[in-house]
Amino acid sequence: MKRLLLTVLISVCFTAAYSCNCMETAGIESVDVVLIGKVKSIKAFIRKNTVSLKVKESFKGDYKKGDIIEVSTYIKSSACGFLFKRRKRYAIYGDKKKKVRVNICSHTEKVSLSQAKNYSPKKTISRK
Repeated sequence: MKRLLLTVLISVCFTAAYSCNCMETAGIESVDVVLIGKVKSIKAFIRKNTVSLKVKESFKGDYKKGDIIEVSTYIKSSACGFLFKRRKRYAIYGDKKKKVRVNICSHTEKVSLSQAKNYSPKKTISRK
């Protein structure tokens, strides 16, 4: 019994210590997709969210204004997941395999209506 309790305690301590660590990353050159989109819906799965967005403007990738795209991200920010809110606009910087994938290290950010009119994607950014 003591051994089981000790094992559980150690695994909880090591699991709780994990956090997202963004290494230095580049900007627009390092991603497949750069666009501004408005969140239409968010579907939660076991560890990931699938977010549907309507494209407002596309800077890089195969999307055009009016397209509906799906973006995948982890649910928790501790796993580098980006937390989206319904009906908000975001500048999406992502990698594309089957779906566009984003995280808090990918430069994805909330964009207000006033910012969206004059938005231009970041050329290079370093995060430490």
